[in-house]
Amino acid sequence: MTLKKPFEKEYTMTQDWNDPRYRASYTKFGLLGHNGQDFGCPINTKIIAPHGGKIIENLLDSTGYGWYVKIENDKEGSILGHFNSQSPCKVGSTVKQGDLVGLSGNSGNSTGPHLHWGYYRFPRKRDNGFSGTVDQTHWIGLENYEEEMLYERAEKEKYKKEARNLRKVTQSQAKSIALLNKEIESLNKAKTDQAFEIKQLQAQFVEVSREKSSLLDCCKEYEVSVPKLNARIKELESKLMSQDPLKDFSAKELWSALFDKIFKRGGDLNV
Repeated sequence: MTLKKPFEKEYTMTQDWNDPRYRASYTKFGLLGHNGQDFGCPINTKIIAPHGGKIIENLLDSTGYGWYVKIENDKEGSILGHFNSQSPCKVGSTVKQGDLVGLSGNSGNSTGPHLHWGYYRFPRKRDNGFSGTVDQTHWIGLENYEEEMLYERAEKEKYKKEARNLRKVTQSQAKSIALLNKEIESLNKAKTDQAFEIKQLQAQFVEVSREKSSLLDCCKEYEVSVPKLNARIKELESKLMSQDPLKDFSAKELWSALFDKIFKRGGDLNV
């Protein structure tokens, strides 16, 4: 029997399966996105079984689905959540498609009255990022097994294509990561070399600073010594001027002494 929606009237879908608008809010549940479809059903809307099967669970999940039931048969299963109160269906009982299973409400992790409908196929792939649920849109209205097989085949091809694309992206990212690692190694080496150069420059700076201090001390000593030396030079100049040996002789006497020396030297030569 074909899959049908779990209510008799039409209600607005407020959040789709894997709705891109709300993916980030499901990471805390370990999911890639919304694992079902939400419909804006008013409180106490009659919720019916979308397919036949057994009631596997009838529980209160206060931080998730609220009051909910889980229905399964050998091909498929549904989770219907956020009921107004506990379902009248007993665990282990069998329901047919269209049977009343509860009334919609606002229990559990809910921001307003609505119905959550999660749908999965067997074998259930719980590691698909959506707790094993699938998008039920394409399953609603399928009339026979052949249509189901064609759809499942198309879904498998789609997932294979996505897997191939993901593999290509992963390989490309791996290459990019390898290149980035090489760049990081190069940068780390450059950083090490720069650190060594900086250390050398720091040592040179210390040495230059020491030499600068020594030169400053010398300059200070010169500043003190130069005036003293200038004063000493002036003092010696004064003494020399005051002790001039020529100042007691007249020019006539000096010339006479000079001629005496010359003639005496010449007389010595004639001998």
